[in-house]
Amino acid sequence: MGEGGGETRYADDFFLPRMAYGRLLRSPHGHALIRSIDVSRARELPGVYAVITGADLPRVKFGILPVSQDEEALALEKVRYVGDPVAAVAAVDEETAEAALALIDVDYEPLPALMSIEAALAGLWARTLGIERVGRQDNFFDLGGDSLLAVQLFLQIEEEFGQKLSIATLFQARTLEQLAAQI
Repeated sequence: MGEGGGETRYADDFFLPRMAYGRLLRSPHGHALIRSIDVSRARELPGVYAVITGADLPRVKFGILPVSQDEEALALEKVRYVGDPVAAVAAVDEETAEAALALIDVDYEPLPALMSIEAALAGLWARTLGIERVGRQDNFFDLGGDSLLAVQLFLQIEEEFGQKLSIATLFQARTLEQLAAQI
């Protein structure tokens, strides 16, 4: 009969001998730095097979869509959305996995929400140039930027947005607004 008759079996319908149950600890913050993650109490809980964080994984970025090639399996230094996974638990049963999640201590430093590429880029420009504010029409070079600072900026852009741009881009798109359109 299939789906309509209730006979179709899904992955959640299977129970195998020695099966482990996994759960993810997800961030409650939309944008925050991860200061520290302490999983020691979760690892000591009887019935827990393993607890991992981003520090336990290779630093390989991925993404299903070309625009999201900057994802990490578990957030390492920063969470970028509510629900971003920060730790994973494998345990003998669902209840133990959930209990282990409750024993993981994450120290977050909440950051302001970034609602646009321009806002995020303005923060990178300000930090790179050592200035307080950057306007949409401000020119990187008029604000004191040079080729060395441009390299620093583009490394940060690659880290933040997962997009590698040629330094030549900054000579063609000199304002914040123009550069944001390239990302």
